[in-house]
Amino acid sequence: MTNNLLVNKSYYVDDFKGKNLKQFDRLNIASQSIIEFITMKTADTLSISPFLVNIKNAICYQIEFMADNGGIDAIQGNDGKFKSESVGDLSYTKFDKDNEMHFINGMAISPMVEISLANTGLWTSRVETRY
Repeated sequence: MTNNLLVNKSYYVDDFKGKNLKQFDRLNIASQSIIEFITMKTADTLSISPFLVNIKNAICYQIEFMADNGGIDAIQGNDGKFKSESVGDLSYTKFDKDNEMHFINGMAISPMVEISLANTGLWTSRVETRY
């Protein structure tokens, strides 16, 4: 990830209408890293995309999702809502919600990220879907 953050606190609060978060900076960096991973593009490439608003909204939705599901702990996959156990090659995951979820390396992704990126051609198969 580059130091070029696509979303700042002003955009998140004023344009996206997100809530004021104490952990905003760390969640923003993590969320942008997730979007860069999903899209397989750097911030520099994404910043000139004709879908920049979609990309910014995807980052904002992920910030909001992580804030609502454990904040900084969600970055490490320790959000308290997703329980998993692993023994050797066997793993089990229990979700609080009955719908499918998307994950990257065990970290839950907001369903709104997929919706934001759906018609852009930027959603990739790097995201694992669990039912």
